Amino acid sequence: MSEKKKSGGDSFLREERDKFVAFSFAGAHLLVEVTSAGKVVFSSGASCGLCKNGAEKLIGKSFKDMVIKDDHGYVGELFGRLEKSGRIEQARLRMLSCSGKTIYALMGGISLPSKPGHHFLSLSMPPQLQHKEKGDDSSGLLDNETFTATATERMQAASRMNFDHNLTFFMLDGLAELSKQAEPEKIEKVMSELSAVLRASSIGGDSAGILEEGKFGLVHDSDVDSEEVRKRIEKILQSHMEKPEKGKKGKKKGKTKSFTLDFEMGDLSEMDATKALVYSIRKFSDEEASDFDIDSLSSGAKVLLEETSKRVEKVRATIAERDFDLVFQPIVGIDGEKVHHFEALTRLVGVASPQDFITFTEEVGLIEDFDLTVAQMVLEDLENHAKIGWHPCIALNLSARSLASDIFVDQLIETVKTLGEKADQLMFEVTETHAITDMERMNGVLQKFRDMGHTIALDDMGSGTTTLSTLRELQVDYAKLDGQLIRDAAADERTMALMRSIVNLSKGLDIKIIAEQIETEEQAKMIRKLGVEFGQGYLYGRPARDFRDRYANTKKHTTKRRGLRADWG
Repeated sequence: MSEKKKSGGDSFLREERDKFVAFSFAGAHLLVEVTSAGKVVFSSGASCGLCKNGAEKLIGKSFKDMVIKDDHGYVGELFGRLEKSGRIEQARLRMLSCSGKTIYALMGGISLPSKPGHHFLSLSMPPQLQHKEKGDDSSGLLDNETFTATATERMQAASRMNFDHNLTFFMLDGLAELSKQAEPEKIEKVMSELSAVLRASSIGGDSAGILEEGKFGLVHDSDVDSEEVRKRIEKILQSHMEKPEKGKKGKKKGKTKSFTLDFEMGDLSEMDATKALVYSIRKFSDEEASDFDIDSLSSGAKVLLEETSKRVEKVRATIAERDFDLVFQPIVGIDGEKVHHFEALTRLVGVASPQDFITFTEEVGLIEDFDLTVAQMVLEDLENHAKIGWHPCIALNLSARSLASDIFVDQLIETVKTLGEKADQLMFEVTETHAITDMERMNGVLQKFRDMGHTIALDDMGSGTTTLSTLRELQVDYAKLDGQLIRDAAADERTMALMRSIVNLSKGLDIKIIAEQIETEEQAKMIRKLGVEFGQGYLYGRPARDFRDRYANTKKHTTKRRGLRADWG
């Protein structure tokens, strides 16, 4: 071979090598070669704070020494996957800087058949990754809320890019028992081992979470064998549980169950598919372990998702077609017993429990559409009443979940502004206040509506969902005493004391009180004695669709209850 040809070949090889090096560094800050024993034998690129005076100073060090202690088991799992499959996608890793601070890195890896026993790793440390993830504890597992959000993001990405991702649920029998019996150090070790297996099997190393005690969720690629992961988890749990005494047979503890959801959602839109998935995760989290068995687990995932998907479609159709009725119940002044306003309530055809429908609608994120539709129907009713010269005040229930959405708030403002100077005909009753995560923002939203002329009430005071702190932090006009509180107060002095506190605090804040579910004269006397201004319940009138016929024909219309009147101009 001539020197010229040889030189040309060497030049080509150098160009190809340089291309591969360029491609490698395009997606990484640091390239590291590590032996199966974990020793760094090559390092090139930016040290990113892992050492001083250049990346080559990492050579000879143990790779695990550069990783925080809580992630040692996790790195071992990743290396095990690398040896088995030959490649791992980028996974989130917590590393240790030379100054002792945590650095968040993305690590990918590959093993070459030509060099067995060596792992070739790419490490990148994006600035936007350098913060503790919300819901990320020392084990690296996500909490329920953060895991649900992460699973949703992964599902949407998988749908758009045609990736084959799965979600697997794990139920660990005996973990709660172990937590009660074992020392904290042992529990910490168990959780560390479980976390290592789950995180190493998850998408990006950050898609595994604790849903409830003994329940875990994992988002993973379809090539991850969920049954193998289940066996690994079961083995870890059983290795830490007390074994039966020698010669005695006992039930084997630490059994682990699992079932998998794929992200194939059929004809559902991405939005509805996401809502169905979120609801499925929540339902799994809330179910008792005893409600599941091996047979249901084998097919439960598909059934659960199919049923949820059908319910989502049905709810959306119910809203779109307005397949429900509005009924109205009077709220009266306790002293004069005049009707002050009416609460708009929904009645759904063929639905045994409207509350279950509302709860499901909230959980799958369709409550905004429902609340807006009801608002439009109430406005239409007010317009029809105005045609005969009747201008009642109607309270509209709004979920705090709906009001948490800026889009919903903007849509509602556009919807109700048509009332103009008659805005005082429409009140807003805020429900599900336990879902409020930002009180300051919520208060700002409520003040917008108050500035427009609407009055605001907080629902279910004293039920545990609406607390005294909520009453202090949100500036409102009315607070509704929960019906159960009123029923219990007659026989329980502690409940009565709580009710007095709510009433006294409300008076101090210039908030009027409405007592719900008043059914007897004794209850009416009790709340009157406490200084409650308004009452609602069967004693004063049941919800009815034809309430205009009952109350609008005369300025002083008497109902079955003596003295109950409705005055409007």
